[in-house]
Amino acid sequence: MRELYERERETTVNWIDFAWPTVTGICLTLGLVHLESGLRGASRRTNLLVALIAFVMVVYSVNEWRLMHASAPSQYLARLRVQDFAGSAIAMLRAIFARVYFDAGRRWLLLLGIVVTGLSLTLDLLPTPQLVFRELTRVTQVPTFGGATYAFAEGVRNPWNVIFYVGLALLMVFVGHVSWIQWKRGDCRRAVGAGRFWLVGSSGIRRQVVLAPTWKWR
Repeated sequence: MRELYERERETTVNWIDFAWPTVTGICLTLGLVHLESGLRGASRRTNLLVALIAFVMVVYSVNEWRLMHASAPSQYLARLRVQDFAGSAIAMLRAIFARVYFDAGRRWLLLLGIVVTGLSLTLDLLPTPQLVFRELTRVTQVPTFGGATYAFAEGVRNPWNVIFYVGLALLMVFVGHVSWIQWKRGDCRRAVGAGRFWLVGSSGIRRQVVLAPTWKWR
C-alpha cells in the first residue's frame, strides 16, 4: 500500500509542474506574436529582439523545470550549464533591447557588460561546468509547499563566479543609465518602462533564489 501511495505521489502534478509550463507557453506565444510583427516589417528590430528574448526565455523556463527535477550531480551540472548560458543571454539581450528601443545609453558600458558576462561563461565550457560550483557533492529533492519538490544542490562555490555578477551589474547599470536619460528628457513613463522591463526579465533568473543551493567554502 505504501509503494502504491509513493508511486501516485510521484505522478501527481504539483504547482511547479503547472506553473512552469504555463510560463513557457506565455513566453512562446509572446515570441510568436512579435516574430510575426517583425517579419511584417513593423518596428522590425525591436519586435525581432523581443521575439528572440521570449524564445530564449522558453529555453530557460523549460530547462529550469528540468533542473528542479534533477536527481544526480552530473545531471544537475549538465542542466545548470544550459541555465547559465540561457540566463546570461536573456540579460544581454534585454540590455541590447534597451539600447535599440530607447536609442540611449553608453555603448562602451553595454559592450563591457557583454564581454565580462561572456568571459565568465568560459568556465562552463570546461568538461565539467564550473561557473557556479567548483565541486558539487550532492543533489537531493527537497519538499516545499503544496507537496512539490525541487532539486537542492550542495557543493563548494567557485569564487570566480563573481565575474558573472560583475557582468550582470554592468548591464544593470547600463539599463539604469538608459532610464536616467529618459527621465532627463522628461519622458518619465519611458524611464520607468526601461527599468521595469529589465526587472521583469531579470526576475526569471532564479538559479540562486528558487533553487537555493547550500554553499560551502573551503
